[in-house]
Amino acid sequence: MKPSIFIRIRLWALLGLFLGKAVPLLFAQVSFGDLSVSADSRLLFSVRSDSRVIAPEKAWFLADLTSGKVKTLTFPVQSATWIAPLQEVQITNRFGVFRAGKTGMVDVSPWSFASKSLLGTGKLLPSSYSPDGSWALFLVRTSDVSADLDLWNVAAGTLETISKDVELSYTSVPALWSPDGQFFVYEKEGSLYYFSMAQKQQNRVPAEAMRRLGSGLLKSAAWGPQDELYYVRDEVLYRILPQEF
Repeated sequence: MKPSIFIRIRLWALLGLFLGKAVPLLFAQVSFGDLSVSADSRLLFSVRSDSRVIAPEKAWFLADLTSGKVKTLTFPVQSATWIAPLQEVQITNRFGVFRAGKTGMVDVSPWSFASKSLLGTGKLLPSSYSPDGSWALFLVRTSDVSADLDLWNVAAGTLETISKDVELSYTSVPALWSPDGQFFVYEKEGSLYYFSMAQKQQNRVPAEAMRRLGSGLLKSAAWGPQDELYYVRDEVLYRILPQEF
């Protein structure tokens, strides 16, 4: 079908939202294709994301040319996690984080390609979700080498910065959740810090300096089954009980 002039105007206006940031997209090796416009002003298109490190990913999207809203149609799987308390599968790819719920696939990340939030980078920075799926930790890039560590409330859709000037990583979040998701520890500038979800809910989170456990790396820490934290420093093994946080 040959689109009308009106639909073509809408089409290029929508693509302008994407292609207006063409330079960073080219660096991220993101390309558009398979464009098809329907009589009811809907645009079907694909997006391919290439990487030198991992296999390319391709997903399909449907855009409403009238409202500009974009819906994700297919969900390539880069990694998958079973969220036991929710009885749902969580899928992560370069276009967002999604869960297979009772109403279909739901976007559970603060940024996704369909919301046009990833257009500046062409890829999703790493995330770390709590075991019950209620919370997630994200890195928010602030410079070429640093980032903010943000806490995402999945249900409320709100972001809160937990720490600034954390080392930027494109592979993992420098944080580790406890088995029940009531605590997490994170690494910053060669030190380990803790964060208590109970203290957050009670609005009594201490200043970051007061939450410092000591010098160390995240790989030197591990959670036990009862939320006790095991932590190696200077060849000494420490055990910190949850009530000591």
